Amino acid sequence: MFFPLMTRLRYFALANFPTLTLYMHRKRTRPLFPPVSVPNSMLPFSSARRSTTVSGFSLIEVALAIGVVAFAFVALLGMLPFGLSNLRKAMDVSIAAQIEQRVVSDVQETDFDTLLASKVETSPDGQFYLLATRYFDDQGNEVKVQSSESPTPQELAKVIYFAHVRGSMPGTSDPNAAANNFQALPTTGNKFNPRSSTVITVQVANNPGNKSIPRDAGTLLWLQPSEITSAQVRASLPAIQTFATVVARNGFNSPSSGS
Repeated sequence: MFFPLMTRLRYFALANFPTLTLYMHRKRTRPLFPPVSVPNSMLPFSSARRSTTVSGFSLIEVALAIGVVAFAFVALLGMLPFGLSNLRKAMDVSIAAQIEQRVVSDVQETDFDTLLASKVETSPDGQFYLLATRYFDDQGNEVKVQSSESPTPQELAKVIYFAHVRGSMPGTSDPNAAANNFQALPTTGNKFNPRSSTVITVQVANNPGNKSIPRDAGTLLWLQPSEITSAQVRASLPAIQTFATVVARNGFNSPSSGS
């Protein structure tokens, strides 16, 4: 019933009030929210804003960054061999000092007579004696060998460091002998005897290839690279660390003063 009535009223209005009908038609078809002009900068996804957020590095900037990084890496790689060389030298010095302490400790626990009986060579002037060569691995642990003069290839395969031990003659075993070469010491009463001390010189060589090291015939010590004139021989020598330690014993007393 409602729709036919509205249809009739519409026809009636069209017939009698055409101006009013046109105005009502326009009011009815007008949008609820008219369009409003907004600047592009205020839009969340405008073309201007999108161009700033999506922009990245240019090809020139990337090339410059790669060049700076490559230059820094080249400098670091150039310092790497120098650092490794210093590290290797520091390790050699540390292990050599450990070996020297072990050798000196063994000498301190050994009687001088036993020490002299174990010597393998004496210098021409009789001032020095040479003990058997001792062998150590890369950690400073001693490698036991059947013969110190001629180790087997299996034994040498474990050896990295060679210890060359030389000592000074401690003097005569006569307790009444005085040290005439020590003028500042008294020669009567309690007498100082040279046998009360010996100087132990330990040379440690990093010589995994068992290279032959030249030796001075007078001092019985290995020659340092600076003491060799041949450049070829000097270049083939292993690194040698030299240590010297005085091992002392209590001096002898003369029979008249008691012991």
